[in-house]
Amino acid sequence: MISLLTALRTKYNLFSSTQKVVANYILDHPDTVSLLSISDLAGKCNTSETTVMRLLKKYEALTESRDAVGLNKT
Repeated sequence: MISLLTALRTKYNLFSSTQKVVANYILDHPDTVSLLSISDLAGKCNTSETTVMRLLKKYEALTESRDAVGLNKT
């Protein structure tokens, strides 16, 4: 599966300005971001939980589309 960090770097230019704030936080804090709830992450980025969820849905859609065409098979 494509990693979240790779997906964020690859698709960064497609994100809204607020999604870029969240992406930047995740890229800058990869070791601690997994310990945060969506609410905590949104708070640290001064954005809404909805923005975080939309960004994560874009990642989910990317990984699902890659699976559908067999790109993640080993």
